[in-house]
Amino acid sequence: MKAVVLAAGEGKRMRPVSDKIPKIMIPILDKPFLEYIIMELKEAGIKDIIIVVSQKNGDFIKDYFKDGGGMGLKIDYVVQEHRNGTADAISRARKYLEDCDYFLVHYGDSLTNVNLPLKLIENFKKHENLDAYLTLREEENTSRYGVVKFEGKNIVDIIEKPEKGKEPSNMVTVGIFILKTKSFFDSIKGMGFEYGKEEFPAEYIIRKGGKVRGFLFSGKRVDLGKPVDILNTTKLVMLKFFSSDSDYYIGEKVITGKNSIIKESFINRDTSIGENFMLENSYVMGNCTIGNNCRVKNSIICCDLEDGEVVEDEVRV
Repeated sequence: MKAVVLAAGEGKRMRPVSDKIPKIMIPILDKPFLEYIIMELKEAGIKDIIIVVSQKNGDFIKDYFKDGGGMGLKIDYVVQEHRNGTADAISRARKYLEDCDYFLVHYGDSLTNVNLPLKLIENFKKHENLDAYLTLREEENTSRYGVVKFEGKNIVDIIEKPEKGKEPSNMVTVGIFILKTKSFFDSIKGMGFEYGKEEFPAEYIIRKGGKVRGFLFSGKRVDLGKPVDILNTTKLVMLKFFSSDSDYYIGEKVITGKNSIIKESFINRDTSIGENFMLENSYVMGNCTIGNNCRVKNSIICCDLEDGEVVEDEVRV
């Protein structure tokens, strides 16, 4: 099975951090966030990956991952020129998918505490003749999600962001799913995609009478959407990939001065910190120089700090 990773998002909600670096390339414990997604796809047995990029972030991503050979993978890239939705993004990868019966789609800004692609594939193999297999989770407030409607075990509709009281269930879609190649491309044949008109890809298959079912995921999930999500994302990555529930991380070539206090915080590589520094519940992006007598609390730091600066509840770039 091949995988399509959707990484063309602009990251508007991640500003001002995403003004400096594409959202999915933000370093989490000294690796781009996107690298953790690619690592778990590899662990799930997927070696052929197509990454959908934008014109703005494409070169940045390609320069880092190249053709995937350094990771034992084959990586190709396609460009989504306009933000015309998920189905349009997937359609850009068609020429790389026509030789496989099914492919997996993974949103580039979402990660869970388990290898969800692996679990999804394992459960998918228990079914026959499916046109789409979705990851679902229970959600009390469904107004922000695509909510599925069931007839028996089959999913017969997906309602995007329903009004409270009109939701067909409390099951919402998650950004990891499997599509039958022929069924998906047949279902979007002749369709015109427009900016701002977002429909979940499986909706097109459902309208054509396709057989769609779901897998319920009840674990922990993080969405790297806003700067405040960086800390929770880092903690999940620490536990999942480093087998540690430690509340701090200090990367390579980090120099700290005398009387430095670090609590529940993470410092990426190549950072120099002066004396009498206190860091609490914060994240330092890396490649930073921080002066003496600085105090940082509940903040994201992506820049240098002068002596004596106090930063609290801020994103500083």
